[in-house]
Amino acid sequence: MDDDALESFARLGLRLFWFRQVMFVGATIVTTLYLSSPLPLYGYIACLIAELAEAYLSWRFLARPDAEPARRRRFVLWQCLVGGWSAASISAYAVLVAWLGAPEFFFVPLTYQFSAALYASLFNHQFRSLLVVRMAVYVVGFCILAGMAWAVHAAQQPALGVSYLVTVLSASFFSVTNALVLRQKHCDRVARER
Repeated sequence: MDDDALESFARLGLRLFWFRQVMFVGATIVTTLYLSSPLPLYGYIACLIAELAEAYLSWRFLARPDAEPARRRRFVLWQCLVGGWSAASISAYAVLVAWLGAPEFFFVPLTYQFSAALYASLFNHQFRSLLVVRMAVYVVGFCILAGMAWAVHAAQQPALGVSYLVTVLSASFFSVTNALVLRQKHCDRVARER
């Protein structure tokens, strides 16, 4: 396990914590006002709890980054668990907003989900297990969004249902492809450095 990558991952995660909160709060304000419902606020709280757990793990790891291999493996394992929880919270948030919103609002939660998946592929590509967990959860979220788009809109507006379905599946495919490319580039770079 690459010690420098672990330390860099933990430091960058802490640095980006507030940036992610600004994005989450902005999305929550927009969706709460648009939907006139407090449910997006509860979704944000679920995301925030996962974010705080991830920040705590990073802070704790950075307190002693030169720890033994077993401790580093535990850090990655806990990051996988919390990362899966975080991805599930974000996916559930997107599905909830899509379910509550009007058809023309569907691209807003899709954009939230796509942004989170893209961020995960960019930020988690150094650790295969964490990348796989997050991307798997996001792909399931994309499939749920695609099914919702098809089920809700295909009967009323077939062209809109097909448009949503193709867009959601394209976003899922792009996110996974991006993750695979970044992972392969990282592995190639590490191999060259050895």
